[in-house]
Amino acid sequence: NDTEGGEVLITESIYNLLPSDHTFKIVKKGEETDEIVGRSYTVLEGPVLAKAPVLDKYYPMPYSEDFYADLITFENDLSNPELGKTLESKYLKNKAVVLLERENQEIEEHKLSMFSNMSFSALVKDVGLQTLTKHTGDEIKVIGNLGIYVFDTPTMAVSFSRAVQKELAQRDVLTRIGIDMGSVFIFDLPLGGKDIAGMPVNLASKMAQDKGRFGYIYLNGHLKQAVDVQSMTEISYTVSGVEMTIYEDFND
Repeated sequence: NDTEGGEVLITESIYNLLPSDHTFKIVKKGEETDEIVGRSYTVLEGPVLAKAPVLDKYYPMPYSEDFYADLITFENDLSNPELGKTLESKYLKNKAVVLLERENQEIEEHKLSMFSNMSFSALVKDVGLQTLTKHTGDEIKVIGNLGIYVFDTPTMAVSFSRAVQKELAQRDVLTRIGIDMGSVFIFDLPLGGKDIAGMPVNLASKMAQDKGRFGYIYLNGHLKQAVDVQSMTEISYTVSGVEMTIYEDFND
């Protein structure tokens, strides 16, 4: 959060481990001390490795080499509309995306807060998987205070969202949820698990994380033809330059 372009920052704990005769030029970063990190220091200059370590041939990417190869092929033939359609049908899926954010549980002691957040993440993952047994959908990932799930229909996505939000609320975990539907790219990660990319993920995040209130579910307005929104509240606003009409659902 505090690092500028081209800057190398170290924490006070690292600074204190350096020997007294080190030859790095290091200055304090600002005057304030962060409650968790402590004081930060900027490394301006100093010795470098005599030999740079050997790096992987390719820039690290989360998706497969096959997909990367297809991207390169497309990049070299952007004027070929048929190739674009082929890649679209091969990789993109039309899914309803549920983005769930749980409320942070603030604890003064940083170490206790870390373990507490890990515990709450495990709880969200467990409740989400249990709820999925009654709803046809897939978990993409649960990491930190965020969970992402996908469904074939917005109706199933709303049903799941209401159920998982109510179950977590009974365990004193408040959440806010954004739902949108459209083309997404779902891919396997090299070390296991999945991830997702696409505009529906971004819009679900804008609804829930940028503007949403905990205890509520937010549905993108274009889904009103597929979901009964009579009990929901229509809201229009602009967030990050995007004009949106959405529906807010209080899950009592």
